[in-house]
Amino acid sequence: MMTSRRTVWGAAFLSLCLACFLTARAAFSDQSDAGPEPAVSSNEAAENGGANAPIDAAKKPPAAEAAPPAGPNATPKPPLDHGEFRDPTQPGPVLRDLLAPAPTAQRAAQPALPKITLKGRVIPLGKPGSAILEVDGQVRAIQDGKEATIASSAGLVTLRVSQLDVSEVRVDVLPLDQELVLH
Repeated sequence: MMTSRRTVWGAAFLSLCLACFLTARAAFSDQSDAGPEPAVSSNEAAENGGANAPIDAAKKPPAAEAAPPAGPNATPKPPLDHGEFRDPTQPGPVLRDLLAPAPTAQRAAQPALPKITLKGRVIPLGKPGSAILEVDGQVRAIQDGKEATIASSAGLVTLRVSQLDVSEVRVDVLPLDQELVLH
């Protein structure tokens, strides 16, 4: 009876994978069981009863007890429990503190900009034009170069039309020192 080449190669591949897995498993279990051997100074060996005396497992060398981590990012990190995973899409506590906006007293003291909408413009020949503006629901016509003080939800706001063209209207908001370009 003749077996196909595919079956023979498949069996050989599975045997090789199983051998690699068992070898790696044995290597890792040997490392975790034995652990690294601690270095013993001659003074400690003399205290323990000679160079060939067994070392007490509960007694650790003093150098291994207080070894701080080295490097520029040497902050000790608490280990995660075996069942606990940190979500990589969520920032850590330090980054969360940096990303949070700092409360400022200037934001509360500065008046807010009301909703200003350009409803239209009137540009007569030979006379100054007017911009028709809606400020928080109130419709006002302001001539080019003139000012108007309007009571809005943000408080008293003084608007000045600084430039009036066919393509745009430039409005200066005086208490905020801002210029708006309305199309």
